[in-house]
Amino acid sequence: MLLDALAALNIPTPDGAAVTKLHAEPAHTWRSEMQSDSPHEVVWRVLEGPDAWIDTVITFALQPSTSGGTTLLFTHARWAQASEFMSGCSTNWGAYLTSLKTGAEGVEFRPYPQGEISRWA
Repeated sequence: MLLDALAALNIPTPDGAAVTKLHAEPAHTWRSEMQSDSPHEVVWRVLEGPDAWIDTVITFALQPSTSGGTTLLFTHARWAQASEFMSGCSTNWGAYLTSLKTGAEGVEFRPYPQGEISRWA
């Protein structure tokens, strides 16, 4: 269910890529290529968006935990270099993952948390 919701954020484009939109602001919209869409994993490779994101890979994977629950493993990898922008993205991804957790627990889900967490341009 969660991975289906993530996959649904991709709006297909004629060239086989997709536009991924997590928030109404252009800063949170990018064009990506779906590299994996399985029942346990969604992987996007960023084609267009913030310069530092180009060719990065965003992965959401579900894994059974030893306690009987499920663990969401998230990575945003292949950054060309560490930067303040990358740190800001990490902060925002953390807020987004908290929103996903809340939605998965049956509380209201928002594709992106209300308000700005951090601003790195």
